[in-house]
Amino acid sequence: MEGLTIPADVKKEKTSGFRLFLDALKAGKQCPGSFTEAYPITEAVNLYATSLRAGRMLQYDSANRKVTNVPDANKYFSRMYRKGWEPESI
Repeated sequence: MEGLTIPADVKKEKTSGFRLFLDALKAGKQCPGSFTEAYPITEAVNLYATSLRAGRMLQYDSANRKVTNVPDANKYFSRMYRKGWEPESI
């Protein structure tokens, strides 16, 4: 990592995202901020956005990943892909 300069405030902070990323990179390990660990907060943000779009407070069945009191709101959890751009075909 020759030529890389780390800002002074990051050097002092042991738990900053940038510091954790650099430490993981140097050690050849997975960074603690992986996508699998981000799933719960991502789900919460998506529920918030869905509630805003539906204009209602939602009741969510997390085991089945479905809104139970406003069934029409479930459409916001998926999308239609153009032909050739479906995730399975990429």
